[in-house]
Amino acid sequence: MIQKITSKTGLVFLFNDIPNERRNKLGIASGESILLTIYENDSYYFTTDINLIAYDAIIKTEDPTPLEIDFFELLRNEEKRELKYKRALVNEYEIAKYVHYLPKIKYTQELIDDQILIKGEIKYPQDSIHEKEVPNIMLDDEVIEVTNDTHFQIYTDLENVGSKIEFKMDLPKQVVTKPYKVKEPK
Repeated sequence: MIQKITSKTGLVFLFNDIPNERRNKLGIASGESILLTIYENDSYYFTTDINLIAYDAIIKTEDPTPLEIDFFELLRNEEKRELKYKRALVNEYEIAKYVHYLPKIKYTQELIDDQILIKGEIKYPQDSIHEKEVPNIMLDDEVIEVTNDTHFQIYTDLENVGSKIEFKMDLPKQVVTKPYKVKEPK
C-alpha cells in the first residue's frame, strides 16, 4: 500500500513498502519510492529500492491523495522512470507544495541626485512546506544587507547605465546569480 512518508530531515516520499527480510531486520525501509521534495530544476525518479531510510527516521506517515497515487503510478509505468520538473506537471497532480522553489528577485530603480538606486525585493514561494531561506545577497563578494528578509538596495553611478550587475544569492545548498541590467533613468 502506497504511503506518504516524511523523514526527520524533512524529505517527503511516496513509498510502497516491500518487505525485505535482511533489511527489515536492520530497521531499514525497502520498497518503491518517489522523492517529492525536489528543487524546481530537478527530476522526479521512481526507484525500486529505498534502502537509505531507517524506519526510525520516518517521523510521519500519511495516506496520499488520489492524485498523488496517480503520480506514483505514472512514474511507475514510465519507461525511463524519470520526469523532469514542470509547473504543469506539479499543478496537475497537486504536488507543488513539496517543490523547493528558489526565491525570485523583483528589481526596481530610481534616480536619486546623481546616482541610480537599485532596489531588490526577494519573493518567496507561497504554499510551500519548506522554510523560507533568506539568502545572503552578494555583489563582487561583498554582502549586501537584506532588511525584513525581503529587501536590499545599492547605489550605482550613472555611467553604469546599460551594464549588467550580477547579484548572487548565496543559499544554504547553492549559489544563484540574479543579474540586473541598469536602465536609463526616467
